[in-house]
Amino acid sequence: MAYVASGRTDAFFEMSLAPWDYAAGYIIVKEAGGMVTTMDNESLSFKKRSSVFATNGKMHPVILEYFKSIPK
Repeated sequence: MAYVASGRTDAFFEMSLAPWDYAAGYIIVKEAGGMVTTMDNESLSFKKRSSVFATNGKMHPVILEYFKSIPK
């Protein structure tokens, strides 16, 4: 997530992380102007495990749409 915040990469995702795994990264990305949501584009819950999707903000809807197009 620090690479997203610094501009080294456009996105980061993980399907199941505990809140202590993403809390600091969430703050870093948000302070840098990026976006952090779940893979379902919902707000993160810091009370349970969650999928995490972080981007520079501009790419967020484009990459989320790509993930939705992949057959499950």
